[in-house]
Amino acid sequence: MTKKKQALDIYIVAGGQSAGKSSVIKNLTNRKKGGFVKITGITGKQTDFYFRSQSLQEKKIAPDEFKQIIDKALRKRQFSAVLIALRTNYIEGPNINLPYNKLTEEYIDYFMQIGWNIKFVAELPGTAISLHVRKNKYKHDFFGKPTISQLTSQVKKFFNFL
Repeated sequence: MTKKKQALDIYIVAGGQSAGKSSVIKNLTNRKKGGFVKITGITGKQTDFYFRSQSLQEKKIAPDEFKQIIDKALRKRQFSAVLIALRTNYIEGPNINLPYNKLTEEYIDYFMQIGWNIKFVAELPGTAISLHVRKNKYKHDFFGKPTISQLTSQVKKFFNFL
């Protein structure tokens, strides 16, 4: 009997350049570099996450390449959720037409097509282009000019993390 593969839950911190995406993820995970972490939810249940603090676009990772990274990571260790940063604007310059230079929505569309569950999208303040995600039930905009600490607290609450 084969075990049915469960869809990964994807938690996204989205924003423009220097919006604080990486800082928020580092604060949420208490880690400076990407990898694996257990995060406790408001119900007290711990969830195993794979995370990356720098946006996939800035790391030059296209959506299909990220799927390969996740598949490889799943062979090493079991986890049921992924926490990532995505840019809401293009990286300007000579890289404009490269496969990793896509908007957050393009990554989300790809992740949904391969069966991943978009759990939450936290769009940070100062975003140049507002997301127009089809399923707005999981998206939240953060307004004003909060400190990184305040922003982390707001995202933590939105993601239902303890």
